[in-house]
Amino acid sequence: MKKLIYLIVLCLFSCNDFLDEKADISWKEPKTLDDLQALLNDENNINGFLPSLGDIASDYYYLSEQNFNSRSENARLLYSWNQAALTDNTWTFSMSQIFYFNLVLDNIYKVSLGSMSENDRKRIKGSAAFLRAMTYFQLATIYSPQFKKGINDNEMTIPIKKTPDIGEAIVFSRLGELYDFIETDLRTAVELLPEKQEISTRPTRLAAKTLFSRFYLSLGNWERASFYAGEAMKGNVVLLNFKDLPINSQQPFERFNGETLFYSTISGNESIFAPSIANVPQDLFDLYGDGDLRKTAFFTVSGAKITFKGSYTGMNNSTLFGGVTSGELYLNYAESLIRSDRINEGLDVLNTLLKNRYAENSFLLYSGLSRAAAIDLLKRERLKELCFKGGIRWMDLKRYAALNSEPLVITRRIGDKNYQLDLSKNETPFKIPIGVGK
Repeated sequence: MKKLIYLIVLCLFSCNDFLDEKADISWKEPKTLDDLQALLNDENNINGFLPSLGDIASDYYYLSEQNFNSRSENARLLYSWNQAALTDNTWTFSMSQIFYFNLVLDNIYKVSLGSMSENDRKRIKGSAAFLRAMTYFQLATIYSPQFKKGINDNEMTIPIKKTPDIGEAIVFSRLGELYDFIETDLRTAVELLPEKQEISTRPTRLAAKTLFSRFYLSLGNWERASFYAGEAMKGNVVLLNFKDLPINSQQPFERFNGETLFYSTISGNESIFAPSIANVPQDLFDLYGDGDLRKTAFFTVSGAKITFKGSYTGMNNSTLFGGVTSGELYLNYAESLIRSDRINEGLDVLNTLLKNRYAENSFLLYSGLSRAAAIDLLKRERLKELCFKGGIRWMDLKRYAALNSEPLVITRRIGDKNYQLDLSKNETPFKIPIGVGK
């Protein structure tokens, strides 16, 4: 099996313009479910390297002029939303992961049981479908304009690779087709995944339902978002009580803590998110009011510099947590309820989350808010809870711009230069690498 994995990786990273050229590559075909599970057990490749471009483009951090100038030329281009920035590494890593998932799905009914059972066959298929959906959803969020069902369904976007055949022609897809593909994979994952797995690097039905609620939230489908979030809430959903955490520690959260529904990380970010590099804006820090324990759990203040320390990776470095959490589930459910005019129900869900984030006797329950006020509150709480949790803020900014009749502009200032990104134009600042697709 090690030989199989080695040859696959060798193929992916040594063939020029892989996935876009034919190659005569052979490897030992997987024979058993054990072989397929071994592919998905490669945590470094499967659970790492989710794309970071959306987070680099987001507004929950900034770089000082000195740190900006010390980054590579490409990092500076990415940070300033310059379309000349290269995204080849992001694309290559993501396509290599998708190759693994396609290999598993292509062979799932061809291999023998080995030491496993038919239930394991379902679980492995559900896992690969979940992982492929999550990766394509991230790529869609980065490389595609905001999808507006019934409006821009036929707009061309990234290719969809459905098989492990590296000789297959790579053809650009349409937005509607891409989102239908992701939706189908998520539906498969919800159907086949078990309620529990041995470790949170393996997805569960609860994680799939939560990711499905994120997917529908991105589309503005409040009914489906609330359905899947509500179904997920019926599961074993744990909220950490921040009053019980060592919030003054430099690493207040354990890896695989109780709120982690699925564990993955976002890397390849040019070290921009290292605590010594990325600064937290004062206006974000000030959103955390008196008694909000996240202010201490998430951030370190040293003079005028505010940095992030509260990663669910359990590490304090440039790698962002990129998985699925209970906190996100509560926020997805609250928002979908509020936007469906079930405002009091949504506020009850949000209050449950926030009671676990505040010091004793310092949180006043929210009630009696108008729909507009409740949505504004929800937006603030999503930013406060989910900043530095990769893959979410960029999605939120894009959908807010699509929902809002007013321009949504992000501004960055470096020295005497201002850089602006107008999200209301619904144009992505990232380009697919040259030579990919036809």
